[in-house]
This record gives sequence, structure tokens and C-alpha cells, in this order.
Amino acid sequence: MIAVEILSPEAASAYADLTFPARRHLVTAPPKDREMVFVGAAVAGEPVAFAFGMGGPEGQFEMFSLYVLPFYRGRGLAGALTEALENAFAVRGYGLGVHFFTVDAEDQAYAHFLLKAGWTQPVLRQAVCTTDLARAYQTPWLTRARIPENCTIRAWSEISGAEREALRARKTADPAFYPDALDPFHFEADCHDATSLALLQRNAVVGWVLTHVLDERTLRWTCSYVTETLQGRGHILPLWWEVAQRQKGETRLDRFIYTVPIDKPRMLRFALRRMRPWLLSLGYACVTTKPLVP
Repeated sequence: MIAVEILSPEAASAYADLTFPARRHLVTAPPKDREMVFVGAAVAGEPVAFAFGMGGPEGQFEMFSLYVLPFYRGRGLAGALTEALENAFAVRGYGLGVHFFTVDAEDQAYAHFLLKAGWTQPVLRQAVCTTDLARAYQTPWLTRARIPENCTIRAWSEISGAEREALRARKTADPAFYPDALDPFHFEADCHDATSLALLQRNAVVGWVLTHVLDERTLRWTCSYVTETLQGRGHILPLWWEVAQRQKGETRLDRFIYTVPIDKPRMLRFALRRMRPWLLSLGYACVTTKPLVP
């Protein structure tokens, strides 16, 4: 059996490649104001398995990542890592673990592992779609999209102060104008300027796509929305097509990823029926919890 051990923050940095690119900074430069636990396993000094979590408020911790190199799977390492992480937080006084993860639509093995390890039935949050520009450029309903005559597309950074205030005012007057979860002002920090775009109708902002660079190959289309009155008219499609064209023309990123909320049935149906044939992968973002025994 390969030994699993609690790692110091200094030792954990050698395991950073065994987690998601977007979370590596938590390993290489862990926050000093949060309680972090790192667990790893190595063979001949080479990291082969890694898990880590971060303490939060009200006695809860989040398990951020759990990964075992393919060659070393099936040896009980995933279970040993999880148990060691849970025990480490339990002795620190934490009573509940939370874990956000994505499971492939065709492979639910990881979800089954978590259930067997005592975590609760996962709750679906979002569909996670991954594709690349080559497939995007072969998608007929995307490449045929044209900007409506009464609309224009501009970089989000070029939206004027008056246009921003008008968008906020419409939201204040009608809270259902757009969902809080897709509020563009929550996502504009560090967005990718060349591909973060706004759709305007008669000089009023009615749609947006805010993007962020995820890793050396992937652009995350983080927040995508057009107002509900325009959703049935396909107005989001020319906005998506413009983002794809700018991604190809102005970046070296050949992949992109986006999510569709489970509680938006129209958007979800479109993803499952129209987008799926053109995807590299379809997954589901889930959340699960586990009460810890002191």
C-alpha cells in the first residue's frame, strides 16, 4: 500500500500539477487567513496522488480537489486521501465537508465513489459543456448567425458609464430583468477584454458574454445571457459567434468551456438537443456534503 501523508504547504507545492489549473494558486500560494489541509502520496519521491481542502465559516470545509494518476488508480488511494483529509479537518473542529465537482455525462464513477465514501447524493447545479474552435466553426446554427439590424455588438470594456447605469437601473426597477447569478457586474473583474462582449439594442445593453482565460488552451465563457424577451429569437447566437471569431482571431486559445444552469429549462434543452453533437464533452457540475464524526 502506498503511504498517504499530510503535507506541509511547502511540500504541497510539488503536487500542484495534480489539481485543476484554476486552483493551483491555492497550492502554490495558499491564503494565509484560511486553514488549508494538503494530503498526498508519492512513489520514489514522485507525487502520484493529491487532495486538498480549505476551512470555511460555521464549521464547514470545502474539499477542492482529489486526484490520482491513472496508473495508480484501483489501489485504494482515493479513499485513503479522502479519509485523511476528512480526519484532519475533523480534529480541527470542522463538522461538515462540502465538495463541488463535475462528473462526465457518460461516466459517473466518481459520483459513485463519493457515495460509497459516505458523501450525500449529489445535487446537480449546471451542465458543463466543453468544445473547441474547430467544432464551433463546423456548427451550422452558429456560423449562420447574423446580428439583427437593430442590434450592435461591442466589447464589454467599451460600454459607457451611462449605458452601465441604465442597465443597473432596469435591474433595480425589475429584479427579474436578468438573474442575479448572471449579473455581468459580478464577473467583469479580470475578464478577457478581447472576447468579453455586449449586445446592444437601440443603444441599450440587452445581452453579454464575459470570458476568462482558464489555462493555456481554454477560454471560459463565464457569464452568457440575453434578456428573456430576446431568448426565443436566437439573439444569443450572433453574440456567441462573435466571441468565437474573436477568440480565433485574437488569441491562441483553441478550446472553450461554458455552463448552463439546471434551473433554466429553455437553455438546458438547447444545450442537450442542439449543442451536444458539437461538444468535446458534456458533464454536470454537482455539489455533495458529508457530516464528519468528531
